[in-house]
Amino acid sequence: MDSDQSVCIQWIQQTYNRLFAWLVRPRLLAGDADPGAMHIHIIVVLGTGVLMWTYAIIALLAMNSWVPGIVGLVAALVHNSMLFAFRFTARIGLAASIFLFAGMVHQLTFAWYSGGFLSSITVWVAVLPLFAGIVAGRGAVIGWAITTFLATAIIMVLQLVWLPRINVLNPAGQWVAQACLVFGWIGYSTISVLNMLWLWRQRRERISQDKAQAEMLFRGLFHDLVSPMNALEYAVRDLHDAGRSDPETLAAMRSALGHMRAVTGGARTMHAAD
Repeated sequence: MDSDQSVCIQWIQQTYNRLFAWLVRPRLLAGDADPGAMHIHIIVVLGTGVLMWTYAIIALLAMNSWVPGIVGLVAALVHNSMLFAFRFTARIGLAASIFLFAGMVHQLTFAWYSGGFLSSITVWVAVLPLFAGIVAGRGAVIGWAITTFLATAIIMVLQLVWLPRINVLNPAGQWVAQACLVFGWIGYSTISVLNMLWLWRQRRERISQDKAQAEMLFRGLFHDLVSPMNALEYAVRDLHDAGRSDPETLAAMRSALGHMRAVTGGARTMHAAD
């Protein structure tokens, strides 16, 4: 059983690595984009693409209006097309903004036709700034936090003061949509925590390796410094005993040796404390 799981995991990793290499080949050749950020972008698009298509199918089959279904299909296509973005551009922020905008349009359209601001799908809008930050950094978090806040606030105000609540989603669609919300969040939170733990473990291993390399380097340098200092100290002592040098020169040599031993001793103490 374990061997079968290992083979399956290895096959998935190899398949993904081949897909990634093809999708980002121009960027790898040009060296103009961060491979880690491109990895995250592709993983997020693949993961959220499942929900995009699921909600699009729900809108087509369980809503008494063609608008949310058509919007969902177009948005899902645009969203998935961002898998190929890095074959044409190195601008990770632009690629991320396109698939996030497609997701927001899809979510808010679905929400408008399934209860408006009170629709359960509006919860997914809150994830967009998080995805923006994971893929494109701090600036994207702030930009998408403002964008999603304003978009949802506009829907809330429109529904409160002007337009009536619209719900053309049938009961079966409501069940499926709620299931997507609940189980989607379970899957998302699980994957996010596992990814965070994996990154934390990778960071700890990298720190341990760097510390071990630094310790080996320090020991080598300390050994290389101590031997010449001892030899120099013996030479100063011999010169003093033989009276071959003036006192000022000997005092300066002893002072220099003292400073060198103080520096190496302090570095050794700090290294031991670390």
